[in-house]
Amino acid sequence: MTIRIILSLASIFLIISPPTVLLAAGWYVDDSVSASGNGKSMLSAFKTIQEGINAASEGDTLMVRQGTYYENIVFKSRNIVLTSTNPGNASVRDGTIIDGRGIGSAVRLSGTEDETCILTGFTIVPGRANSGDFCGERASKTAPK
Repeated sequence: MTIRIILSLASIFLIISPPTVLLAAGWYVDDSVSASGNGKSMLSAFKTIQEGINAASEGDTLMVRQGTYYENIVFKSRNIVLTSTNPGNASVRDGTIIDGRGIGSAVRLSGTEDETCILTGFTIVPGRANSGDFCGERASKTAPK
């Protein structure tokens, strides 16, 4: 009898409790847009990578269209995926550039990111790096643990 009551209560709970599904958001960046949008599609993309990072939450993906981004980006301890549109394609990787303009680190991590924080599919050109920062390497990078 006790098991029947427990099963009945569990059934009622499942019926009245809608499933909760948390999906990681996708954000978009395109340096060729005339003005930043809300970042929710390529048609309404952010103009800068940093805007996308600022909007992103844990687990989100930020997709960056080919172009040169004159920025010094800061991950702000966010475990996100920052990627070009096709990181496995050398032409896309070579044409998706983060240029630190020689005035600080092109990419800066706080050191609290984990293995789910990924930077891939970019060419990173001269900045001025401190330990743990990416300065001017021509390669796809994954953030250190």
